Amino acid sequence: MALQIEYEQEALDDIVAAGSHAYEEFGEETADRLLARVRELAELIATQPKMAKRIDIPTHRRLGQFQFFPLGKFPYLLFFTTDESTLRVYGLVYESMDLPAVFRKRWRDEP
Repeated sequence: MALQIEYEQEALDDIVAAGSHAYEEFGEETADRLLARVRELAELIATQPKMAKRIDIPTHRRLGQFQFFPLGKFPYLLFFTTDESTLRVYGLVYESMDLPAVFRKRWRDEP
């Protein structure tokens, strides 16, 4: 049984920004493919959540709890958590970004 998919506002903002960037740089077809890939990947992970990797970046406590999966042909990583019933998407981040800095900016690193 597939997990229910929920998107945090930061993730929705990331997805819109990535789609807009793809549209501006490469056109409507590429933007549509990117957005479809995000949706397809979330649906796939919802059926097979253990297929994704966990990430542990020691400089940020909360980031260690996330799982991620690359979008493949697109240079982005989808960040999420899972529990018994829900896949919660937290972000779509350009793969070459400084991940600890991105997540420190979003969530204060509390001890």
